[in-house]
Amino acid sequence: MSESTGAGYELIPGVKLKELPDLGYLLVFTPERPQIHWFNTKAWLILELCRHRPASELAEAYVEAVAGSTGHEDAVREFQDGLRALLAHQVIRPVGPET
Repeated sequence: MSESTGAGYELIPGVKLKELPDLGYLLVFTPERPQIHWFNTKAWLILELCRHRPASELAEAYVEAVAGSTGHEDAVREFQDGLRALLAHQVIRPVGPET
């Protein structure tokens, strides 16, 4: 399944989140490979979008939110990199009929 298709993404069961807004980070504990990850506000936004939107709307929603400060092409690249990182660190997983 490609990263932009399917029903969407969900937080992997057991993953724990600790928001640190004053520091601009999201602290994430992943139980499958026990580890703590520090995600910046860009990855944090991608995670929140993944939790509340279908996969087909994610990139567009992210670009719309940040393109004014980073530019369209950079925003698309940031989204792709952030989504890959969330998947690679086993924070989220794809869900839906294509998974």
